[in-house]
Amino acid sequence: MDNLRVSDASGLAASRKHRGVLYTHNDADKSEPFVYAINATNAAIISTLRLFPAENQDWEDIAVGPCGDRSCIYVGDSSSHKLYRVEEPDYIHSDQILTDVLAVHTE
Repeated sequence: MDNLRVSDASGLAASRKHRGVLYTHNDADKSEPFVYAINATNAAIISTLRLFPAENQDWEDIAVGPCGDRSCIYVGDSSSHKLYRVEEPDYIHSDQILTDVLAVHTE
């Protein structure tokens, strides 16, 4: 991946809503709370998804799975012991702020 925004990718998950889209994030401590939607064919960033009001203290993994009858992105933060959940956006375009973020403590 030739992009300065993703400097320490940690975790990779395939979208259940958007064919050919993968999600990743940076693993660096105290990074921005961004999930990157990337093209699975050429690894180009399609969109930067800001999870608000989530914080990235030490995001370690990402997954995509069901949440009711919808599809959600799950991000695990090992430092704060939180699991963030947000619904996958209906459209992947430019940069977006996803505001319906649920945080659950895992301790």
